[in-house]
Amino acid sequence: MYTKSELLNRIIQKIPYPHRDFDLTLDNQIRFTWDETRFRVSLTGMVEEVDNGLLKSNDVTDLLEALIKSGKE
Repeated sequence: MYTKSELLNRIIQKIPYPHRDFDLTLDNQIRFTWDETRFRVSLTGMVEEVDNGLLKSNDVTDLLEALIKSGKE
């Protein structure tokens, strides 16, 4: 489990060139756009793609999740 601050720092450090339109207003999650795709990251580090109001998982979300969680002790 991460704090929002820890999670934001991990996203910035681990994911190359995210557009900086982070949404930190929602409880227990951060949303951001990367490569023209909107993503949701929960405080557990789980990543999902936001697509027309639906949350979905795919190879890209799995990769981003692994990047965010890498190095966590």
